[in-house]
Amino acid sequence: TEYFSETLLRQYIRNPQSVRHMKNEKMFAFTAQHLSDEELDQLIAFLKLMKEHKLKNNIPLTHNSSHQRPGDSQKHNS
Repeated sequence: TEYFSETLLRQYIRNPQSVRHMKNEKMFAFTAQHLSDEELDQLIAFLKLMKEHKLKNNIPLTHNSSHQRPGDSQKHNS
């Protein structure tokens, strides 16, 4: 939901290679045997909820290693 439309996300979960071909792809397809349609619907709903939470709390939707979220602490090398 952050990186794909809902339709593409569903397709990616069911068959990752159909959306993005990557050499040595490690993600296996979550067929209906592994993840029911109802469970997939619940997963998509959860991801949408998390996206809304990020937007409400002003948390960037994309990963940026130089950005820290409130409450994160920096690791110090000794």
